[in-house]
Amino acid sequence: MRTLHRTKNLIAVVFVTLIATFMLLPVLVVMAEALTSAEHVAFPPSGLSLKWIERALETEIFTDGIVLSLEVAAGVAIVGGIIGTLAAYAITWHDFRGKNLVETLIVAPLTLPAIGTGIALLSLESMLGLIGKSWVLFMAHLMLSIAFVVRLTGVGLAGIDRNGVVAAATLGARPRTVFWRIMFPQFRGPLVVGCLFAFIISFDEVGISLFLAAPASTTFPVALYSYMLENYDPLVMAAGTLLVLFSIVPILLVQRFVGIARALGLDE
Repeated sequence: MRTLHRTKNLIAVVFVTLIATFMLLPVLVVMAEALTSAEHVAFPPSGLSLKWIERALETEIFTDGIVLSLEVAAGVAIVGGIIGTLAAYAITWHDFRGKNLVETLIVAPLTLPAIGTGIALLSLESMLGLIGKSWVLFMAHLMLSIAFVVRLTGVGLAGIDRNGVVAAATLGARPRTVFWRIMFPQFRGPLVVGCLFAFIISFDEVGISLFLAAPASTTFPVALYSYMLENYDPLVMAAGTLLVLFSIVPILLVQRFVGIARALGLDE
């Protein structure tokens, strides 16, 4: 029995390792190619240099895209955190007519093809005369990302002991005090992780952004995609590396200082 158990564990470890390698190896290759000192894409890189990373940070279409993407993603994380918390609280702690419909509508944008959603939003944007407005891009990203905040925050809210909340209210604590002193500390971790996921989803989003982007509102992934249509050089790899770093740094920070499992309430 013990031998069978060890065999199953070994198979699981090998399987997970293969999957992780399959997913991470292309990313590592791109990052290595971004460090080449050559004037063309080469792997393994012929010499190591940061010149392409520096050049990517000096290229206007990339820097403008990074700034816009950071602004939109930060806004999505903040606004999504507020709205997502309210929605998760209503769904988790209350029963009301149309509750199932609300849950379905929140998740619906994740189930629709990005191209179809982008075309629909572009048509609506054109009808209303809002072509090129950055706030339309923000609303689209918020619609796409808020489901993660609602779901993850809902997990934290569902784990709160309602007896403690009732006891605090019975002893005279005001609703505001009950929320901030009793409830918020218990779902703060999942809320932070949900906001980080919303940030990453927004920063990386390209399918919908391709249809809503304009010369004055081009996100970093769209700028990179547009550049790749006409060029294939180490600058592409450098910009791709920056995109990866902007995406993984928030998760690494949470894992380093809090721990994903602990933030989600999975680490007992």
